[in-house]
Amino acid sequence: MSVVKHGLISALWLWSASALAMSVYQVDTRLYFAQQLMTTASYVILEGDSSQYEQRGEGGYRLALQVEENQDASYTIHSTIQSDNGKELITLGTPSIQVLPQQAGWIELDTEAVGVVKLQVTLVRHEEVEDGALNECEYVECQ
Repeated sequence: MSVVKHGLISALWLWSASALAMSVYQVDTRLYFAQQLMTTASYVILEGDSSQYEQRGEGGYRLALQVEENQDASYTIHSTIQSDNGKELITLGTPSIQVLPQQAGWIELDTEAVGVVKLQVTLVRHEEVEDGALNECEYVECQ
């Protein structure tokens, strides 16, 4: 199985072309299928874009996130949770949750494909970034 991250490269290209200030969010996650930890990951998400991690192959998953800032200083995190049966990705759900910064939120889904799915999300950082100042390594560990 291979692990892949998408979204940030295209978002960086769009962001650099516009040269305007935009919001950058760091969301930490834990994803469980039937009480088995599938991933613990940090997402760097640009305003208006999504970011996703996946581990493909039988027993794998794909998790995509998008963040929306609300008027009341809370944030809505939208997710798409999919499992991989070795032949195709199966969408388990597209839940959203409203959270406050630094407070974990939990989503729980009961699915036929993998049993109970639990997703923990924590918005750990939100910043406004301008003119090429975005350095992903400031948000997550770079290799």
